[in-house]
Amino acid sequence: MNRKLLKKKKKMKVFKVLFLMIAAWSSAQNFTGTLQPVEKDGLTQIIVQPELLSALQNNWDHFRILDSKKNEVPYVLNPNLSSNKKSVVENLKIVAVNTLPNISTSVIISNENAVKIDQLNLTIANTNVGKIYSISGSNDQNQWYGLVYNESLNDLESATNTEVLKNFRFPLNNYKFLKFEFVDKKSLPIQVLAASLKSDQATQEVPLIQLKNFKQTVSQNKTDKTTRIDIAFNSKQVINGLKFTISAPQFYLRDAAILVNRTKVVKREEKNYLESLVDFQLNSKAPNQFKFGEIFEKNLSIIIQNEDNLPLQISDIQFFQEPVLLISELKAGEKYNIVIDSTLLRPRYDLSNFEENVQSQLQQTEISNLSKVTAINHNKNENVFWRTPLFMWLCIGLALLVIGYFSMGLLKDLGKND
Repeated sequence: MNRKLLKKKKKMKVFKVLFLMIAAWSSAQNFTGTLQPVEKDGLTQIIVQPELLSALQNNWDHFRILDSKKNEVPYVLNPNLSSNKKSVVENLKIVAVNTLPNISTSVIISNENAVKIDQLNLTIANTNVGKIYSISGSNDQNQWYGLVYNESLNDLESATNTEVLKNFRFPLNNYKFLKFEFVDKKSLPIQVLAASLKSDQATQEVPLIQLKNFKQTVSQNKTDKTTRIDIAFNSKQVINGLKFTISAPQFYLRDAAILVNRTKVVKREEKNYLESLVDFQLNSKAPNQFKFGEIFEKNLSIIIQNEDNLPLQISDIQFFQEPVLLISELKAGEKYNIVIDSTLLRPRYDLSNFEENVQSQLQQTEISNLSKVTAINHNKNENVFWRTPLFMWLCIGLALLVIGYFSMGLLKDLGKND
């Protein structure tokens, strides 16, 4: 009996896998579009519209950029867009180094613009010597004020470099000069080679994209004391935030949640249930704009807990998507197309290894004329058999034959058991 059950389970697993493969093939959709021309050669930011993410099913494996000769053009998703910041390293001038033999070495660093700082880096020549140090600040190099006293400095030895970079932290200040004083009573002085300040600067800010073309239905449940808002988009959308405009009452504080319909199998029966994705609170003292992790859904529901209060008067609901930008090296005067082809696999481009070197201030372009197509015409050099429709239909036919074979086996087994 156990062997028969194992055989049945194996057959059912194969049946499910083949069924999913056929479902994936049948639901695959291909799209094409064009890139707007750029004014100059170089790295370019490509703005991704919600329609493209929807067509991609939020999966970049099938996306390609092609030039006029059907050659692939490398691209990478913008790595630093979410933070809207970039790190900038500024070298600071060492204005004096004073040594009192066997007592101390002081290094004076200029902060001539009186920038507010609470940390900086010193580049120190490689050594296995440890030091005790103090930090003070001044605006005229005559009167000094204490910031840090008798701290330890260790781990100044590198096995691969002749210097090490050490970060020093201290209370926030805007002194024009900072003095590092290292105690030399137990060892020879260390050599400070350079000073630098690393800071985050705001880059070109890309606003959130408002999603449109959805329908909403509002219903009240007096028994549960809830308001339900059903949202239906034309297709699946990436959603990262929403905003409520509430006209009344004047004061309110309501718990709310975003839920989606799900199906699960309980005792061989499918049952529908609501899965909670995001919890939030509507507050009359707050802007009621919420940002959350990525949701990729076509239909969703918002449930508001009213308790014993009258329902909120909601005049508007807006949904938002975090902007997505691609980086690609484009040429002025060249014509570029984009394709979404479900037969393509994830690309591997050199550009992905240099994300940190990509500047934030780049020329921009966008994708237009996005349309659904029945098939993608590949480069002749890439027109291999496994990418042709004939191959796909042969696979589907073979899968159907295998499913039929296993189905007959299952029916025979069931007949024997009966």
